[in-house]
Amino acid sequence: MMHFYFFFALFSVAFTGIVIWKYQRTRDAGFLWLGAALVIWPMVQGAIQGAVIANRIISKRTVETGFTFSNTSLWIVGASLQIVAVLYLHRTKAINNQDLP
Repeated sequence: MMHFYFFFALFSVAFTGIVIWKYQRTRDAGFLWLGAALVIWPMVQGAIQGAVIANRIISKRTVETGFTFSNTSLWIVGASLQIVAVLYLHRTKAINNQDLP
């Protein structure tokens, strides 16, 4: 399990560097959305899930795993952020292609 966290941290740092570099070169807001969807949101999602599990343990309720409402809604938010990022990037590409002769 420790290897997962190491690779996630390594991926996050590398991807953040790439997104910042691409954003500085293009000033395209789609890269900011992509960074939010693929770097920031998984960290927020993990913190929310950890808080929910800790709350259930403290209140001595059973800890549910699998597809719960809160888990599913967190995945929907993450997928929505990714869709927004892709749409922004696609829109910018379409605008840039119209400028070409």
